[in-house]
Amino acid sequence: MGLPDWSRSKIFLVLLAVTVPILILIAVNKADNSSAPPQQEASADCQQVDQAVRHWAQALPAIQFGLTRSADAATIIRDSTTAAAAVRNDSATITDMSLHDKVTALADKLDTVSRGKPSTPPDWRPDQTYMDGYASMTPLVHQLKVACPNVGDDPAPAGVPAPPTN
Repeated sequence: MGLPDWSRSKIFLVLLAVTVPILILIAVNKADNSSAPPQQEASADCQQVDQAVRHWAQALPAIQFGLTRSADAATIIRDSTTAAAAVRNDSATITDMSLHDKVTALADKLDTVSRGKPSTPPDWRPDQTYMDGYASMTPLVHQLKVACPNVGDDPAPAGVPAPPTN
């Protein structure tokens, strides 16, 4: 039974059998997307958490660059100190004590990084103070993201990010 043996109606039925399930899946997908509940507006506290996380994110590239051999300690200290002050300022207006404590802890960790020594000669390894601050920042930001789901929901930037400037 080769293709020439098929009648026009058999070919039409096969094409129909393939396209109908695809059309049904598209329709169901559209219906699911349109019935999704709209995201709630972030509370004032979560907006402050979002600002604090943004300040942390601005300092993060320099802090991570501190793990490499070509780190500039002055830039890391400047960026992490500036971010710590901004995060602490954001935490001052947060009324939810749990969020306030976590944002303040994030500022403390940024201060800890600024007091530490990044990767520098002769051993090319960051010191324990630097690593203590760095290692505990990501879990704190994760806890803030769980508490305020709208934090950091910006669209991803296009292109390759630029390395930190010295």
